Amino acid sequence: MSMTASPFLALLHTPCPLAPSLCVVGGDASSLAELRAPALLTPTLGYLRQLLQTCVEIEHSTIPLYLTAAWSMDDNKSFAYNVTHGVAIEEMLHMTDAANLLNAIGGAPDIDQPSFVPRYPIVMPIINVSSSIASFSRRTYGTFEKIEVEGPAKTIATTYAYVADVLKQLVAAHGEAAVFTGDPALQVNVTTRGGERTTVVTTLAAAVAALEGISDQGSGCPSPDPPGFNLSAGALGGGLAHFARFKEVLVGREYRTGDTVDSGPTGAAVAVDWSGVRRFVDDPRVEDFDAKGAAGAAARAFAGNYTKLLVALHAVFNGHPDRFMATVRQMAGLRRLADAAMATHDPRFPPNATMGVGPTWQYLAEASEWEQRGRRPR
Repeated sequence: MSMTASPFLALLHTPCPLAPSLCVVGGDASSLAELRAPALLTPTLGYLRQLLQTCVEIEHSTIPLYLTAAWSMDDNKSFAYNVTHGVAIEEMLHMTDAANLLNAIGGAPDIDQPSFVPRYPIVMPIINVSSSIASFSRRTYGTFEKIEVEGPAKTIATTYAYVADVLKQLVAAHGEAAVFTGDPALQVNVTTRGGERTTVVTTLAAAVAALEGISDQGSGCPSPDPPGFNLSAGALGGGLAHFARFKEVLVGREYRTGDTVDSGPTGAAVAVDWSGVRRFVDDPRVEDFDAKGAAGAAARAFAGNYTKLLVALHAVFNGHPDRFMATVRQMAGLRRLADAAMATHDPRFPPNATMGVGPTWQYLAEASEWEQRGRRPR
């Protein structure tokens, strides 16, 4: 796969209209005072909107990875399933918070459009790790841990910290009203059954809280003594940061009081069944299968309904925030289609081979409303 298809790489190459010292790549905090110049307000906000759109895409891109691994497990009540599915739901909340941030500064989250969905495998820059749509395995889970603690810690979290710094400078120079120009009615305000909630962003304080919360929940809270990060998920909740929860599954043990990032989990053992999974070829595509066969029908049904889910999310973030929970419930239907696909024999293998059809996380134009909207977000 060309690395240009990776939203992680796109983040590093978002066109910046500002001087190099003011951009997220190659800039430094001391130079941000220059953003007080009135002429820089409009181009700077435009740049932040581009960055946050890419962050929405990145937060989304991990959801298919985690849900696929969870859905491939035979036991959907296991420790590993609950960890994986729980992190996937939190990534959806991260995506929502990023969309709230984008709406708050006058942007428009663009979800239902061809380039929003990456072509898997996606390649993480800097650590050069490829992550695939794949069944639950030690290999898959090792990649998940790297995504949370190494990849975004150097790309997404860095960008969120940069956006927070820039917003502080802009508000100090121009006032909140000039920066937070979005319609508050577009904000998604929901609380999950577990008590986790989205962040409504209408002020600088709320924006900074959202940006720090997303970073902390994935890769741990900053820890000054010793320097680095601890295991906490921070203000957004969940107990342990995502990387730490993935580590518990990999090691087969829970963290206990006194454990650190360096020590790893040393608490009670947890059972992890690495063999109880449904298998399929990594990174499946609709075009891999004969459209007239059962496998092709299963692949197309999943991709079409996934695209319809993106259409629904697009509507949520662009004027219908009240539809959020109903849209999340559409994932149950997507789960049933994933189960049906994985139970469908892959005809490329002998009849006695236990190989199914994997979930095809793919954009299908015929299920989209992009053309009807004139290829515009709103």
